Amino acid sequence: MEQAASATPQDVSRKRLFGLYGVIALFGVLLFAVSLIFLVWQNIQQSKVSFGHFGFKVNESLQQSFVTNETILDGFAAFLADVGMQEPYRARFYSRTMIDRYSNLYMFQAAQRISAQEVASFEKELSHKMGNDISVRRFEFGRGLVDVIKENPTGYFYPLVFVEPVSNNSFNMLGLDISSIQFVEQAMESSFQSGLASISEGFELFDGSSAFVMIKPSLLPGQQIPDQYALLVVKTTALLRDITLDRPGLELEVRYEHLAPIVFEKTGAVSAWESFIFPKLEYKNHFALGNGRVYLTLKRQLGLESINLTLVAIIVLVCFVIGWLMNMFLRTHYQGEIEKQHANNKLYQLANYDRLTGLANRHYFEEYLTRAIASCKRRSENIALLYVDLNDFKSINDTYGHATGDKVLTITGAILLDCIRAEDVASRIGGDEFVVLLEHIVTPEDAKKVRNRIHQEMEKVEYIGKHAVKLSASIGLANYPGDGETLDELMHAADHKMYVAKRQGKVLSIEDHPKRQT
Repeated sequence: MEQAASATPQDVSRKRLFGLYGVIALFGVLLFAVSLIFLVWQNIQQSKVSFGHFGFKVNESLQQSFVTNETILDGFAAFLADVGMQEPYRARFYSRTMIDRYSNLYMFQAAQRISAQEVASFEKELSHKMGNDISVRRFEFGRGLVDVIKENPTGYFYPLVFVEPVSNNSFNMLGLDISSIQFVEQAMESSFQSGLASISEGFELFDGSSAFVMIKPSLLPGQQIPDQYALLVVKTTALLRDITLDRPGLELEVRYEHLAPIVFEKTGAVSAWESFIFPKLEYKNHFALGNGRVYLTLKRQLGLESINLTLVAIIVLVCFVIGWLMNMFLRTHYQGEIEKQHANNKLYQLANYDRLTGLANRHYFEEYLTRAIASCKRRSENIALLYVDLNDFKSINDTYGHATGDKVLTITGAILLDCIRAEDVASRIGGDEFVVLLEHIVTPEDAKKVRNRIHQEMEKVEYIGKHAVKLSASIGLANYPGDGETLDELMHAADHKMYVAKRQGKVLSIEDHPKRQT
């Protein structure tokens, strides 16, 4: 009983502390999670804004490049309409000047419209001007360059009459019918319908880089069908000379109308788990060019790179420091609670328990017995009271001293606790007087068995230290409700029966014990 009374306050404090720990830990986890989520959300929002600015910058750079190229092409087409190839050195000077100024320009070309009947005279005149034999040829997939007259003796052709710079040719392109190249023919048709510049789909140059053709008819005032076309070959990689794709997960696509992409750039991909966690951003825009539109699509898969890991580390550190400080505070608080509980428990022990035997004292026992009687009245249960008085204790105390007497009392308390159940209560109410409360008694015989067992256990004691002592007691048994229904009635009945038992005969005789020590 003493152990149970002293352990309970500590257990309560420990449970309260662990509960508080749980609440603090939950709060800390929630605080960390909310802070982390807010940081990630804020970084994602910042990435969206930054990505929007980047997309706008790319769109502006592209538009500027295309407008510049279109302006250059317009100038070249105007020159052809005004002068034609009568003064090729002027066209060459213009072309070289533009190529030197703009790195994305690859080649200037001019094509002239001729009929099938004009092919022979055209070839003769062009060969004379260039000092080489030049024939009008068509490009056929799977066959290469073929003679136009053999393939199509009627109709119109658009052979190249000007190419600059010549050094960019892997073969002599003069005389090549550009209408035989499918993607160029589509751009020619579009520019013919609108009279404005048009763009072909992308293709690969001989050096492995990619490019596209800008084409525009060269029309004289009042002319319906152009005699010449101005062509500008543009390298796609130089379109974004001011733009750097230096982050993972970026994807850039530029296309003209419904054609295949002119530009398609892609940086290294992020990991699969980053793609699963983080959103994918997309920016779309377009601008007019000639009779069509250039469409820009920019995508970016966000990843861990978009998160400010320094702030994440700071949040983790702050949460750790807060947790450590709270732990130190709670430990200090817990130690204070334990010390307080120990002090309260000590006072509780002094107020309710006998210091020598560890049994309940009279004050505690009477309160407990009063509650037990009230409970029995409600539940119609039985209890029993054993009033235990040691025989000739004064004689033992006087003969062997108070130390031996104290040992007798301690042994008696231990015997009583050993003979009763956990729910029963043993108490020392006076010098050598003890009272035992037996709860939940079914029949009076149950209480008598406990009384007899106490006698038997006491008879086993033959020595206290080096002194021969025959330990015995007179025990009075009172039952509730038969012998009384109040505390005083039960105590009086048990006390009376104890004196009856004492008068019937005492068994203590210090001199007559067998020599066996317990």
